[in-house]
Order: sequence, then structure tokens, then C-alpha cells
Amino acid sequence: MKKVILAVSALILSACNLGSTIANTTEEVANKTATKAGEILGGSTRSFADGVGEGLDKAGNSSIKLSENLSKKGIKLGGHKIETLSGNDNKISIYFIFEEDFTGTITVKAFDKQMQEVGRVKQELSGKKDDAGYIDFVFDERTNIDPKYTITIE
Repeated sequence: MKKVILAVSALILSACNLGSTIANTTEEVANKTATKAGEILGGSTRSFADGVGEGLDKAGNSSIKLSENLSKKGIKLGGHKIETLSGNDNKISIYFIFEEDFTGTITVKAFDKQMQEVGRVKQELSGKKDDAGYIDFVFDERTNIDPKYTITIE
């Protein structure tokens, strides 16, 4: 009888250890699965947030090209911002840096992705050596400057 009780006790202890091992393995699998799900969800959330950020930051993608002629006259460019007027993104503020005195008429053109001109503004520009600041250019209210557009300054 003692042998039977001892055998049953050993069997019960083994079963408990096996149950504990299964529970630990199940917990590990659950943790790994939860971690992977978190990574996937986090990546999707980051992608979504990046997309929202791109929609809000309209300045970052537009390409601005300064003519060689203006560059030789001591003009350099800094950042730019595109703003909404009349329901369209038709205002661009460009940061000009004057390395030499400059006074003259410049032309700012907007080109779509196919490099078709979609807007043009002529404006007097004046700056003294070592001056810098944002200059605003307002296109026709029907012009909508897409973040992928190319802006030229001549």
C-alpha cells in the first residue's frame, strides 16, 4: 500500500511539474505573440502618424529652384512655407538671404508633377547685404500648390 501511495504521489508531483511547464510555455508564447502584435500595431500607428504629419507639413516636399542668374547676384534661399488663402494652397512664403544688395523684379512659377506651369507671380524684391527674411508670394486663387510641385524663382 505504501508503494501505491508513493507511486501516486510521484505521479501527482510529475503532473504538477508538467502543468507548470505547460503554463510557463503557454505564457511565453502569449508574451511573444503580444509583443509581435504590439510591433505590428506600433508600426501601423507610426505609418498613420507619418501620413498625418505629411498632410500637415506642406512645405517639406516642394522643390524650389533658384535661377543661376539670381544666385550670381548674391541671393540664397532658406526654408519655405505653403499656406491656404481662398480655400487653396496658393500662398508661398520663401526665406531669402541677401549676400549682396539687390533690387529687381523676380518671377516665381509653380509647376505640377508633369512640369506643366500652373501659376506665376511677378514681384519687386529688394534687400540689403546681410539681410534675410520671409517674402510672401500669392498666386491666383485658383492655383493650388501641391506639396510635390516644383517652384522656380527667376
